[in-house]
Amino acid sequence: MPALLAPRYWGLHLLALVLTLAAVGLGVWQYDAWQARRAAEAQDLTLVDPVPLTKVMGSDAPFPGDKVGQPVILDGTWVPSGTVFVSGREHDGREGYWVVTPLAISGQGDPAIPVVRGWVDRPSDAPRAPTGKADLVGWLQPPEGTGQFDDNPNDDVLPQLRTADLIQHVDQDLYGAYAVVADRATPGSWPVGARATNDGTAGLVHADPEQMPDAGRFTALRNFLYAIEWWFFAAFALFVWVRWIRDETARLETEARAGEGEDGETQATPAEGPAGEPAGTAADGQ
Repeated sequence: MPALLAPRYWGLHLLALVLTLAAVGLGVWQYDAWQARRAAEAQDLTLVDPVPLTKVMGSDAPFPGDKVGQPVILDGTWVPSGTVFVSGREHDGREGYWVVTPLAISGQGDPAIPVVRGWVDRPSDAPRAPTGKADLVGWLQPPEGTGQFDDNPNDDVLPQLRTADLIQHVDQDLYGAYAVVADRATPGSWPVGARATNDGTAGLVHADPEQMPDAGRFTALRNFLYAIEWWFFAAFALFVWVRWIRDETARLETEARAGEGEDGETQATPAEGPAGEPAGTAADGQ
């Protein structure tokens, strides 16, 4: 083992240590997110005061597991060309579609968040997508990942609100979340005295919180499974490191024993004479 502490092995030890600690740390992070999500399940965030989206999450940040249903203030510019229709959404016992249009936060070309503007029976019933500036409040939701297959990826109808599917319909980055336009009749969903500007809901049936998929438990479970996965990677890295140390130690010991054996044989072999006999015997014969 002391031989493995030589400077030429330091890089390998450092790499194994960094990989193990990084995997453990990522597992702890996911576990904390799972705990936070479980703690938030008992709280109905749809009734709390709204806050600006940028204070809840960044455009490149993962969805905060404890903010499902959080009312957020959305101030940006509509991206009408990115409008899609999400199938399989019910209203009063009828199956229809969600009408979803991205809203570029701050301005055109900036990262956008998909906004559920409302519900229709058929995509052809949807009014023209809004344009220009908008200021509204929406309930924040994590992207869906039900595993449903999109039969026709070339049309504007999607089976789920998944970021990987939505990104095909826009020319800019998307937030890892979506928002459902909040109903002004819901207590606590709007700041006192606030007014919506061009919220895109005209001509559409409002999407109620009850229509949102119950993603809370799935999101929490996913964080927990991610934690287990990272800890498995840490255990695997540690196993490979220990196995390498054991094998390398055995190899060095074998080489050392072989070297000692060769030195002993060289010293014990007597010198031979011309005919292959020991030199002493040949001399005695003469």
